Amino acid sequence: MGRPQVLLKEWDPEAALQAIEDHGVTYLFTIPTMLYDLVNRDPADSEDAYDAASLQYAPTDGQNVPVDPRSTLSSPM
Repeated sequence: MGRPQVLLKEWDPEAALQAIEDHGVTYLFTIPTMLYDLVNRDPADSEDAYDAASLQYAPTDGQNVPVDPRSTLSSPM
């Protein structure tokens, strides 16, 4: 009956990507600004590449999302 929730104490794109990879997160509900942080981060700013391929749904609300996050989130970040 459902899956465990993974919560962050504060927003950090690196921590979010690490949690997605570590816990196999499949559903990410966030605001557009945070989704934008994930898909537009510079991988060169991090020593690690993250595997977010488990992510199946990332609904958002509040404003238009100007990018299609599927292509970015489906490849190692």
